[in-house]
Amino acid sequence: MLIDPVCGKRIKRQRAHIAIDFRGVTYYMCCPLCQTEFEGAPAKFARAQLSERTKPIKSNGRSAGFVYTTTVLRGPAQSA
Repeated sequence: MLIDPVCGKRIKRQRAHIAIDFRGVTYYMCCPLCQTEFEGAPAKFARAQLSERTKPIKSNGRSAGFVYTTTVLRGPAQSA
């Protein structure tokens, strides 16, 4: 579960209204109202503990320009 940084509501990633990247961190909003509030003053709401961190992927010591999000999946292992 993730937490909307504006209203504090717990949300599932797949049910989020929108994901917004701010300073290399992805934040998830539950509704358009929270999106508007966050976009108006992102620094006011940006807190690392309410987000998913993103990292640039390196290629030969240079940034390849891609960003990935680390996700932890829980549940029984599936065989291929």
